Amino acid sequence: MNRINSLLQDLQRELKDVVTPTDFSMNTATFATLADFLFDGILADVYMQSKIMSSLAQVNELGNRLVLLRGRLNELGNRS
Repeated sequence: MNRINSLLQDLQRELKDVVTPTDFSMNTATFATLADFLFDGILADVYMQSKIMSSLAQVNELGNRLVLLRGRLNELGNRS
């Protein structure tokens, strides 16, 4: 996830002059990771499952935004 965030930041820097600035980032470091290791029980498992589902939703949203961005870039490229 850290590598993905780094690549997304690189993408933002490269695109800042071409398209409207957009925040491409993923939320990675949370209390959930520590809680999962320290409190390995049903509550921690349920909490981690909700965090996983939230992360999955973030990844899906990011994927959708990147597809839209690719379309916008293709449009700009076709105009040239």
